[in-house]
Amino acid sequence: MHKKINSELNIAVLMLSYNAERYIEEAIKSFLNQKGITNWKLYIADDLSADKSREIIIKYKKSYPEKVDYFFNERNLGISKNLFTNYLKIKSKYVVFASGDDIMEDQFFLYSSYNILKKDNSLSFTYANGHSFNEFDKSNVKPINCAPPPQNPFSFGEWAPKKFYINIHAIMFRTEKYPSKFENWVFESQTDDYLHRIFLLLVGKGFYQNKFSSLYRIRADGAQNLTDKNNVELYFKSLKTMKGLDKYARNNFSINAFNNFFGQYSVISMIYMSKKSYLRSIYYLALAVKERSNFLEKKLLLKTLLKSLFFNYTPKF
Repeated sequence: MHKKINSELNIAVLMLSYNAERYIEEAIKSFLNQKGITNWKLYIADDLSADKSREIIIKYKKSYPEKVDYFFNERNLGISKNLFTNYLKIKSKYVVFASGDDIMEDQFFLYSSYNILKKDNSLSFTYANGHSFNEFDKSNVKPINCAPPPQNPFSFGEWAPKKFYINIHAIMFRTEKYPSKFENWVFESQTDDYLHRIFLLLVGKGFYQNKFSSLYRIRADGAQNLTDKNNVELYFKSLKTMKGLDKYARNNFSINAFNNFFGQYSVISMIYMSKKSYLRSIYYLALAVKERSNFLEKKLLLKTLLKSLFFNYTPKF
């Protein structure tokens, strides 16, 4: 049983940290500079950093004991387990997930988001637009460009057909209906951002704030850039995540929106083909074709398979 903390807290910011010594001070300061609201606290979950991240975190905890605290993992958990494990330690009406290398450029983000959620109990979250920038060139920012939803606020049913982008770097959410426990497939997921969005959409409506609030730092050594996309185990984990999400949505919300595993099966098939493991490739190809995918998806899959088989084509993933 996780010990709950600060039961009277209105807003908690949970910031993930891993080898972010070059950036984490700027990330912390961007929240300490928030204006218009005082009843909030920053919790930094460090995933056993090997650099000086923890020294910096401790320094800010000493300087701002009422505003900064931390969770130091005793072993490296990975992003999803670090996020969801430490989330369960927090007791707060509203929560913001943040990264130790990103920046909250909007000084009124907590204030505006809190007031939006407080006024409308049908909302499970609110989010704003943001910018991205290369880690070496902060002067050259580019808009992430969240497309405005067809209506505001919007529900899961209104999001699902178009799946318009929801900026994960600037979301405040209501914890009341958010999951209070997680199964292993959540902790093992490689897609914590995606799961977070879905958990929020399943339990209530979202509200889009048409302003720029966050700065997302694109790092050369970031998790996305270091992923070996020919590692079949990553796609087995993705398959496990989607099957877990499908069961969760069906059992708790009677929603069958996640029961098509065509993408995972087809990529696994292609990877095995590139490794000349033909029997395994054909097996997962058959599973992919059985899925409820459209004709064009099946045609593309079969075309790629034939090119791999007869022309030594290496699929690009």
